[in-house]
Amino acid sequence: MSQHNRKIQLEAPTPAKTVRFLASAVSVDAEQKTSVVTITRTGRFYDPRYGNFEISTTMLQSMVDNFNKGVFGQDIFIDKAHNPSDGAAGTITRLFLDGNKLRGEVAWTPFGQELIEKKGYRYLSAEFIENFVSNEEPHTEFGPTLLAAGLVVRPCIKNLDRVELSESENFDGIQLISQQLAVQFSKESNVDKLIKLFKEALANKKLSESAIAKWVETAKKVLEGISDETQQKTLMANLQETALALAESSPENVPVINVTSKGLSEPEVKALFEQMEKDKAKALSDTEAKRAANVKLFTEQVNGTEGLSDGVKAKLLKSADLITADMTDAQVKALATQQIVLGEELEAQTKLAGMGFQGSNGPMGSVVLASGHNANAMKLAEDVRKQLKQTSSFSNGAIRLSETVDPFVDKVLSLFDGQYNQQLNREYKVLSGEEGGISDTSLPYAFRREVIREALHDMNILQLVAAETDPGAQATTQIPYEQRKAFKGRNDGIVFERGGIPKAGVTQKMDMAYINAMKIAFNVSNEMMHFTRVSNVNWDSWGRHVATCSRILREIVVRRLANEMLRISDSLAAVAVSAENIAAQLDGSNTVVKTSAFPVVRPHQVFDLEGNTVGNTSNPITIMFGATEILPFDGSGKQAAGTYYVLANCNLGYIQFVDETGEVVTPNEATATISYSRATNVAMFDIDLPADTKLEQHLNGLLRKIGNRKAVMKDDRFQAPNFLLMSNTLNDMCTNAEQFVVSLKRDGSDTNGMGDLAAIKAMPAWSTNAPGIDLGDERILMGQRGTTHYRVAKAFAMSEMQEGRDPETGEMNGTKEAYGEEYNAIHTPKPLADRYTSVVVYSATGR
Repeated sequence: MSQHNRKIQLEAPTPAKTVRFLASAVSVDAEQKTSVVTITRTGRFYDPRYGNFEISTTMLQSMVDNFNKGVFGQDIFIDKAHNPSDGAAGTITRLFLDGNKLRGEVAWTPFGQELIEKKGYRYLSAEFIENFVSNEEPHTEFGPTLLAAGLVVRPCIKNLDRVELSESENFDGIQLISQQLAVQFSKESNVDKLIKLFKEALANKKLSESAIAKWVETAKKVLEGISDETQQKTLMANLQETALALAESSPENVPVINVTSKGLSEPEVKALFEQMEKDKAKALSDTEAKRAANVKLFTEQVNGTEGLSDGVKAKLLKSADLITADMTDAQVKALATQQIVLGEELEAQTKLAGMGFQGSNGPMGSVVLASGHNANAMKLAEDVRKQLKQTSSFSNGAIRLSETVDPFVDKVLSLFDGQYNQQLNREYKVLSGEEGGISDTSLPYAFRREVIREALHDMNILQLVAAETDPGAQATTQIPYEQRKAFKGRNDGIVFERGGIPKAGVTQKMDMAYINAMKIAFNVSNEMMHFTRVSNVNWDSWGRHVATCSRILREIVVRRLANEMLRISDSLAAVAVSAENIAAQLDGSNTVVKTSAFPVVRPHQVFDLEGNTVGNTSNPITIMFGATEILPFDGSGKQAAGTYYVLANCNLGYIQFVDETGEVVTPNEATATISYSRATNVAMFDIDLPADTKLEQHLNGLLRKIGNRKAVMKDDRFQAPNFLLMSNTLNDMCTNAEQFVVSLKRDGSDTNGMGDLAAIKAMPAWSTNAPGIDLGDERILMGQRGTTHYRVAKAFAMSEMQEGRDPETGEMNGTKEAYGEEYNAIHTPKPLADRYTSVVVYSATGR
């Protein structure tokens, strides 16, 4: 054939060392015909064909950069099962990093929609190459590059840890499956999965439906009564081998197979089970060996740490009981690192005690010597604050933009900087003019950082709690606390020769707290999202949104902290009230009933991250209408139609009744009871004026009540309270006492330059600055600072923006929506409840 008649095909072959990653199930918005999918994530993996390899953040960033530069020289398509000749199912229009994940926005074709919605192609398998080399001179190397992705139906899952491999016909590269998808598959019934694979294997041999049905019936009999997964797989493998062998010679001949049949005789079954027992014993031995190796690795990591005393190391090594054979080396090292950090904190506390820091005089929270911030992140923050100081939001005081922040705020920002290091670097380059712009659908990370800074820095209540960070925390975190051991020695500590020495001092203990995800959804205007060029940043819009978002975040945290402090105070020595009759108040005209005793202790239930209850409810409230229990209203909008209760005011014992939508109702019940707990760790002050008494004189009695509770804490509990917390209304009321008149003023009680309450009995006063707090206008809380803990495991961060829609019509409304989440624990060790007390200010006639 002449050179001019040669037939040349330019279809691209699959490059060597290609990686395919089965990332997640996909779905398509029927109206929008687009969706955002997870393509891959970072991690270290192993495959017998290629050994150890890693997908790093640097590789993912290279894929994003090469995508934006168009290195591959064409659009990046999604096809059917990695067969580009069948046509494109979709086009990846945007590629971006989301934490440790590579995500993409896909515009689906009708062909792709049909595959997903009607053909069952529900999973996405990504394909990339570790070092893409152009096929055009001078053959430039571009590093990790995304080539394509395929919609697939069925992966083949191997028993690997966390990340599992998947095989595909005629594919010689590496194919991975994400942990999320592996968990999804693992929830499927093992028998159903084996039967499904068995049917597909027979279908590939072109057996008729009737023959396949007979084989499936036989398979179910073989698996009947066998629950061990290994035995199930082994028996099905033998049965499938027999079925496929018979299918070659006699496709429609399906013999009846049982334990005495030719295909699976009784001796064979017996031998098979014996082999399984040997395998099981070997697996057990291997498991013990792997666990022993993990314990050894953990011990070496802890013992190899400098600066820890032998006593602290011995305490940390007790955590080896938590180690299992399933844990990888990375997981064992992570546990060791977490314990080492805890050990360093204990050592720091010991050293600080040696320097004279004891009890309330010591620093609250975790003690750190230095915090590492990304230099560009700090410069970016300075530039942002410089611009925001020119806005109306700063001028009118909506945002403060202080130059310095509390050490705890700095630690939380360090967590954020570490998590979003690359994104902050990129935005710094944009604002400095080194790069062109940022997608107008991305909420700037500098904005998110400023929300955290502004919210926490204006949160005065953080001065009353132990505010800490614990980046290594997962589902739980350990809260350290001190418990004083009373001295019970005889003769005031005088001990004669050979006499026993009585013990006294402070005991260091740990209390476990559960991490919960605090999530808040935001709707942001398109004006806010306009961040494509430096000249187009609308700083006034930034200022307004920073003020709004930080205020919402601040109010939620303040409310949670204040309510926790009051709840733990009320729980001390609470008295149960059983089956109190409230039927007389439910005559069809009242929406609220009053308990005979008050204050009422708010119920408390601990939950884990998944929403599962941990332990029993503390101080529960039980309301019965006849034989029907009335449950609390949860505001979810998913409760069944009916009547629910709300603890409207725990200080005065008000219980309100609502329907499933939250609308108030007026029950009419002939029989109704309520069981609850009343608080006794309080002093009561009736604000009603006695005859011939001025308000200013009467309010002196309120100050005496506060002094009385202080005396109780110091004399009976040996605890010195050092703060008061109350609403602005109560703050103002206290200052009207006659005692604050200059001529009658007593030492230890004073107002500040603005006329607000500064201190009572030398206890500084704080005012709450968030709505919906249980303290209300009836409660003054006092206690020791640092008793309640606020521990942040993951700094507040917001998700990628999505198109906003009208809640009623579902139509897009020209906004963007996102949600933010912070992983934290707010916890008070129960033995420390005596470090709080309170005063209830109420009107007997008004109640």
